[in-house]
Amino acid sequence: MFVKIFNCLNKMGLRNKFIIGYIIIIMIPSTLLGTFIYKRFYDSMLNEYVNQKQNILYEYYFSMEKDLAKIHDIYSLFQYNTNIIDYLDGNHNSNLDSVYIFSKYIKQLYGYAYSSMPYIKNINIYKNNEKAFTIPPLIVNKDTFDNDKVILDKLTVGKGEWTVQKSDKGALPDIKYYQKIFNNDFDKELGILEVLPSAEIISNYINNIKHMSMGNNTIYLVDMNNDVLYKTGKNISTSNDDILDKLLQQAESDGYFHIDHDGKKVIGNVTYIKTLNMKMITFEDETYALNNLKVKKSTILLYIIIFFLVLSAIYYFIATNITSRVLKLANHMRNVDQRNISLYRGKSGKDEIGFLIDSYNSMIMRIDELVNTVYKAEMLRKEAIYAALQAKIRPHFLFGTLESIRMLAESNKDFDVSNIIFTFGKLMRYSISSSKNEVFLKEEIENVKNYLKIQKMRMGDRLHFEFNIKPNIDAFLCPQFILQPLVENCIVHGISKCRGRGFIKISIVRDEEYIIITIYDNGYGISAKALLVIQNVLENKIDIKDFQTKNAGFGVYSVSERIKSYYGKNSRLVITSVANEGSTCTLYLYRYKGDVKDENNGG
Repeated sequence: MFVKIFNCLNKMGLRNKFIIGYIIIIMIPSTLLGTFIYKRFYDSMLNEYVNQKQNILYEYYFSMEKDLAKIHDIYSLFQYNTNIIDYLDGNHNSNLDSVYIFSKYIKQLYGYAYSSMPYIKNINIYKNNEKAFTIPPLIVNKDTFDNDKVILDKLTVGKGEWTVQKSDKGALPDIKYYQKIFNNDFDKELGILEVLPSAEIISNYINNIKHMSMGNNTIYLVDMNNDVLYKTGKNISTSNDDILDKLLQQAESDGYFHIDHDGKKVIGNVTYIKTLNMKMITFEDETYALNNLKVKKSTILLYIIIFFLVLSAIYYFIATNITSRVLKLANHMRNVDQRNISLYRGKSGKDEIGFLIDSYNSMIMRIDELVNTVYKAEMLRKEAIYAALQAKIRPHFLFGTLESIRMLAESNKDFDVSNIIFTFGKLMRYSISSSKNEVFLKEEIENVKNYLKIQKMRMGDRLHFEFNIKPNIDAFLCPQFILQPLVENCIVHGISKCRGRGFIKISIVRDEEYIIITIYDNGYGISAKALLVIQNVLENKIDIKDFQTKNAGFGVYSVSERIKSYYGKNSRLVITSVANEGSTCTLYLYRYKGDVKDENNGG
């Protein structure tokens, strides 16, 4: 059977071998051991946590018991004070004497009690002797005592009684302490001392418990009949009350308990508050409790990680013996980039790795071939684009110029013909004799001036133009024919359609990044609809075919594309216009790409 399994594994692909090896060598052992370790530590951590929590609850409880004992000690201040005993026994001759004694001696006694024990809210005495002067609410008659008469039967010599009463508004329960005051011989009852502690004495206890578990505890106060006096905590709901019922069935004394409720485990702690004769019951989600034990939980994870790393190291040693060729191929592939495209010269084979190596080498050869092909095709494409642009611009310009000469010679029969031919000759030399695609901007400006002179001879007073060139542009390079097509558009599509006097202004300024050329005409302008189409074409949002017509459209687009190609994408052509008011073409030429002086100085 083992031979069959071994043969079956040999026939498997490399991927399947890795998967099976990982499952058998790492996953199953790590899962089993990790589960076992986690379970052992989980139980240990849980027991330690609940024990520690119960001890802390005891510490909080003893602290509260000390505060309650201090309140109990107030009785001694009153019972063994001769002034208060004489006062309650009615030994003073007049009410005036009683008021005097109260103001001088007894009132100070109350003040001392309040200052020495901050948890006291009120101290009242219900007197038996009607002759004793009444000072509400500190000293009143016993017949105003409205508490349970059973309490009176429990109050004997030297013994007090605490009462706990549930609040109607869901607040903390009201607690009170009662004890009878006797004469000096303890054979005559003089009254009942009532001490009302503030709710802070219980709220501090509860707040300490909340902070102990970051507020996750649900806390109940119940009397000895298991009636709920107060409840607080996170997500108080009917479900919490159900958990309380289960805890009460087990919580007959102090301690901690584990219960299952609706599929989750709950930790419960019960503390009996003997003085107040009630129980403090807290519970929280077991999962949350263990989340607070990060250190020991980290110990569990550390053991699991160490075991996992040991098994992984064993698996890695085995895997590297099988996959060494794959690792060598991977190292070679990491060093391959567009500057280093080389074949893998390592050992091949007849398995999947050998097939991968052969396929990789074939791919590298194909990539090298495609890179060279694409590079050459791109160079040819750019040359073709420039040639096509010039081929479209130059014939159109030449034919227009010849037509202008013909019309001028025919209409004027003037010696101005020689001037226009001379100027036209300059244009021809600039257009045809230059074999390069870039010129200095000053040469491009001079060509535009010659063009406008010819148009001026043709149109006469209908055309006026102006140049405003502020910066020095002698050393700034630019592609040929980026201005003449725009100026031609100003005349053909702008000024020639108007009867009035036409005006063209060409301005050049320079900022930190750009040479900015502005060509303005006061011609016919462009409609808002047509302008939107032109702007979308220049931003390559729509195809040039949707804009180009038989006689127009290509010149503007070609200028925009040529300056982007020459100066980079930051350069652009912007056209603005208002119908019947004129148009403005603005070229932003990235000067660090065209300024020969800046380039030579490092930009």
